[in-house]
Amino acid sequence: MTCARLSLLSCMLASNVALCQSPEAIGQRRMILTARQLGAVRLCAPLDTISRVFGSVSDTVLESEEVTWRGKVVRFSGGGRALFEASWADAQRVWKISTTSPAVTTSKGQHVGTRLAELKRAGEPLEIRIPEGRLIIILKGQGLGATVDSAAESAFMSNSEASDTLNPDALPSDARITSLFTLGGCQ
Repeated sequence: MTCARLSLLSCMLASNVALCQSPEAIGQRRMILTARQLGAVRLCAPLDTISRVFGSVSDTVLESEEVTWRGKVVRFSGGGRALFEASWADAQRVWKISTTSPAVTTSKGQHVGTRLAELKRAGEPLEIRIPEGRLIIILKGQGLGATVDSAAESAFMSNSEASDTLNPDALPSDARITSLFTLGGCQ
Protein backbone atom coordinates (compact mmCIF):
# COMPACT_ATOMS: atom_id res chain seq x y z
CA MET A 1 0.00 0.00 0.00
CA THR A 2 1.40 3.45 -0.88
CA CYS A 3 2.00 6.23 1.65
CA ALA A 4 -0.83 8.29 0.13
CA ARG A 5 -3.29 5.41 0.55
CA LEU A 6 -2.07 4.76 4.08
CA SER A 7 -2.52 8.45 4.89
CA LEU A 8 -6.05 8.44 3.49
CA LEU A 9 -6.84 5.19 5.28
CA SER A 10 -5.57 6.53 8.61
CA CYS A 11 -7.53 9.72 8.02
CA MET A 12 -10.70 7.73 7.38
CA LEU A 13 -10.17 5.64 10.48
CA ALA A 14 -9.20 8.55 12.71
CA SER A 15 -12.06 10.86 11.80
CA ASN A 16 -15.25 11.24 9.84
CA VAL A 17 -14.73 10.21 6.21
CA ALA A 18 -16.26 13.48 5.04
CA LEU A 19 -13.44 15.39 6.72
CA CYS A 20 -10.63 13.66 4.81
CA GLN A 21 -9.42 15.98 2.08
CA SER A 22 -6.20 15.77 0.15
CA PRO A 23 -4.49 19.03 -0.84
CA GLU A 24 -4.82 17.86 -4.47
CA ALA A 25 -8.60 17.59 -4.12
CA ILE A 26 -8.75 20.97 -2.40
CA GLY A 27 -6.78 22.54 -5.25
CA GLN A 28 -9.58 21.49 -7.60
CA ARG A 29 -12.38 23.22 -5.66
CA ARG A 30 -12.89 26.08 -3.26
CA MET A 31 -12.79 25.92 0.52
CA ILE A 32 -14.51 28.50 2.72
CA LEU A 33 -12.67 30.58 5.34
CA THR A 34 -14.93 32.11 7.99
CA ALA A 35 -14.22 34.00 11.19
CA ARG A 36 -14.19 30.65 13.04
CA GLN A 37 -12.81 28.03 10.64
CA LEU A 38 -11.26 26.91 7.36
CA GLY A 39 -13.15 23.97 5.89
CA ALA A 40 -13.63 21.44 8.69
CA VAL A 41 -10.92 22.91 10.98
CA ARG A 42 -12.18 25.31 13.63
CA LEU A 43 -10.16 27.75 15.67
CA CYS A 44 -9.20 26.23 19.04
CA ALA A 45 -9.28 22.67 17.63
CA PRO A 46 -6.30 20.50 18.58
CA LEU A 47 -3.40 21.33 16.22
CA ASP A 48 -3.00 17.62 15.45
CA THR A 49 -6.47 17.68 13.86
CA ILE A 50 -4.91 19.23 10.75
CA SER A 51 -3.10 16.01 9.84
CA ARG A 52 -6.30 13.99 10.16
CA VAL A 53 -8.35 16.42 8.08
CA PHE A 54 -5.87 17.13 5.27
CA GLY A 55 -3.62 14.09 5.28
CA SER A 56 -0.52 15.67 3.74
CA VAL A 57 0.76 18.27 6.22
CA SER A 58 4.17 19.74 7.09
CA ASP A 59 5.16 20.76 10.61
CA THR A 60 6.72 24.19 11.05
CA VAL A 61 8.00 26.39 13.85
CA LEU A 62 7.22 30.11 13.83
CA GLU A 63 9.20 32.75 15.66
CA SER A 64 8.70 36.37 16.68
CA GLU A 65 10.53 38.42 19.25
CA GLU A 66 12.58 35.40 20.37
CA VAL A 67 9.46 33.33 21.09
CA THR A 68 8.55 30.21 19.10
CA TRP A 69 5.35 28.25 18.53
CA ARG A 70 4.20 25.32 16.40
CA GLY A 71 2.28 25.35 13.16
CA LYS A 72 1.03 23.06 10.40
CA VAL A 73 1.27 23.88 6.68
CA VAL A 74 -0.99 22.49 3.97
CA ARG A 75 0.17 23.16 0.41
CA PHE A 76 -2.51 23.17 -2.28
CA SER A 77 -1.98 21.79 -5.78
CA GLY A 78 -3.68 24.87 -7.24
CA GLY A 79 -1.10 27.12 -5.58
CA GLY A 80 -0.71 28.72 -2.20
CA ARG A 81 -0.97 27.19 1.23
CA ALA A 82 -2.87 27.28 4.50
CA LEU A 83 -1.03 27.83 7.77
CA PHE A 84 -2.57 26.70 11.05
CA GLU A 85 -0.75 28.25 14.02
CA ALA A 86 -0.73 27.43 17.68
CA SER A 87 0.23 30.15 20.15
CA TRP A 88 3.37 30.67 22.20
CA ALA A 89 1.19 30.21 25.30
CA ASP A 90 -0.81 27.21 24.02
CA ALA A 91 1.11 24.91 21.67
CA GLN A 92 -1.72 22.37 21.41
CA ARG A 93 -4.58 24.28 19.74
CA VAL A 94 -5.18 26.32 16.56
CA TRP A 95 -5.14 30.04 17.34
CA LYS A 96 -4.70 31.46 13.83
CA ILE A 97 -5.55 30.26 10.32
CA SER A 98 -4.12 32.04 7.28
CA THR A 99 -3.99 31.29 3.58
CA THR A 100 -2.28 32.44 0.40
CA SER A 101 -4.32 30.07 -1.77
CA PRO A 102 -6.79 31.36 -4.36
CA ALA A 103 -8.68 28.07 -3.82
CA VAL A 104 -9.83 29.41 -0.42
CA THR A 105 -12.67 31.94 -0.47
CA THR A 106 -14.64 33.91 2.05
CA SER A 107 -18.33 33.13 2.38
CA LYS A 108 -18.90 36.05 -0.01
CA GLY A 109 -16.50 34.67 -2.63
CA GLN A 110 -13.47 36.93 -2.06
CA HIS A 111 -10.09 35.22 -2.31
CA VAL A 112 -6.37 35.83 -2.68
CA GLY A 113 -6.12 37.93 -5.84
CA THR A 114 -9.39 39.84 -5.30
CA ARG A 115 -8.95 43.58 -5.92
CA LEU A 116 -9.91 46.16 -3.31
CA ALA A 117 -12.26 47.75 -5.86
CA GLU A 118 -14.22 44.47 -5.95
CA LEU A 119 -14.56 44.48 -2.15
CA LYS A 120 -15.85 48.06 -2.23
CA ARG A 121 -18.30 47.31 -5.07
CA ALA A 122 -19.64 44.37 -3.06
CA GLY A 123 -20.29 46.76 -0.16
CA GLU A 124 -17.83 45.06 2.19
CA PRO A 125 -17.21 47.36 5.18
CA LEU A 126 -13.44 47.76 5.58
CA GLU A 127 -11.22 48.92 8.40
CA ILE A 128 -7.48 49.47 8.37
CA ARG A 129 -5.08 48.61 11.18
CA ILE A 130 -1.32 48.84 11.31
CA PRO A 131 -0.11 46.45 14.02
CA GLU A 132 3.66 46.31 14.29
CA GLY A 133 4.01 48.44 11.16
CA ARG A 134 2.16 46.02 8.85
CA LEU A 135 -0.97 47.12 6.96
CA ILE A 136 -3.95 44.89 7.70
CA ILE A 137 -7.40 45.25 6.17
CA ILE A 138 -10.29 44.01 8.28
CA LEU A 139 -13.29 42.70 6.35
CA LYS A 140 -15.68 43.79 9.10
CA GLY A 141 -18.76 42.10 7.69
CA GLN A 142 -16.99 38.73 7.75
CA GLY A 143 -14.67 39.01 10.75
CA LEU A 144 -11.57 38.29 8.64
CA GLY A 145 -8.24 40.00 8.10
CA ALA A 146 -6.38 40.45 4.83
CA THR A 147 -3.03 41.69 3.63
CA VAL A 148 -2.52 43.43 0.30
CA ASP A 149 0.28 43.47 -2.25
CA SER A 150 3.47 45.26 -1.24
CA ALA A 151 3.09 48.05 -3.84
CA ALA A 152 -0.34 49.02 -2.46
CA GLU A 153 0.90 48.77 1.12
CA SER A 154 3.92 51.00 0.33
CA ALA A 155 1.74 53.56 -1.47
CA PHE A 156 -0.61 53.76 1.51
CA MET A 157 2.15 53.90 4.13
CA SER A 158 4.05 56.64 2.26
CA ASN A 159 0.92 58.83 2.23
CA SER A 160 1.11 60.26 5.78
CA GLU A 161 -2.41 61.69 5.66
CA ALA A 162 -3.87 58.30 4.70
CA SER A 163 -1.82 56.34 7.22
CA ASP A 164 -2.64 58.85 9.98
CA THR A 165 -6.41 58.63 9.40
CA LEU A 166 -6.48 54.91 8.49
CA ASN A 167 -9.03 55.65 5.77
CA PRO A 168 -9.66 52.57 3.57
CA ASP A 169 -10.60 54.86 0.66
CA ALA A 170 -6.95 55.98 0.53
CA LEU A 171 -5.85 52.49 -0.53
CA PRO A 172 -5.25 52.06 -4.26
CA SER A 173 -8.33 50.48 -5.86
CA ASP A 174 -6.11 48.05 -7.77
CA ALA A 175 -4.64 46.69 -4.51
CA ARG A 176 -4.88 42.88 -4.45
CA ILE A 177 -5.42 40.58 -1.47
CA THR A 178 -2.29 38.50 -0.89
CA SER A 179 -3.47 36.61 2.19
CA LEU A 180 -6.59 36.07 4.27
CA PHE A 181 -6.65 35.13 7.94
CA THR A 182 -8.68 34.65 11.07
CA LEU A 183 -7.64 34.32 14.67
CA GLY A 184 -9.26 33.91 18.01
CA GLY A 185 -8.66 33.43 21.65
CA CYS A 186 -9.12 29.94 23.01
CA GLN A 187 -10.41 29.65 26.56
